[in-house]
Amino acid sequence: PTDQHPENEILGGVRLESRVVKDTTLDCDFKEDANGNIVIVCNLGGVDPYYEPNFPPKIMVEVVGRGPNRRPIYFPQSMILLTVDRQGKATGTLQMGKFADKAVDIFALFTGTKFLSGATTGFYPIDGYRLYFPKIAK
Repeated sequence: PTDQHPENEILGGVRLESRVVKDTTLDCDFKEDANGNIVIVCNLGGVDPYYEPNFPPKIMVEVVGRGPNRRPIYFPQSMILLTVDRQGKATGTLQMGKFADKAVDIFALFTGTKFLSGATTGFYPIDGYRLYFPKIAK
């Protein structure tokens, strides 16, 4: 038809999609073991009923240093991925090794899935390996 509106034309360039996802929470305990490594126990709330056993959610844990103006310096080599079980629990150990004298903070991050929103613990200070217990953060 000749009276077609411009919004019916394909203009190209960008495609926007949206979806509603279930809200999640991430709560992790970081504790030093006898060897100076960090034992991590995380609970990801809101996993059920969207848990996919073939593609279980992953939680990334990494230590961070600080540069000028307290800007974070990330150490990707310190990163570990924890696999979340059906109950939302994930555990692991981060080997401090060469990061022991550089790391000042630690954080955990769940980036989300097509059904679950992302969540993070935020940065928590490492004070000579004595770690503060994190609270749930969004």
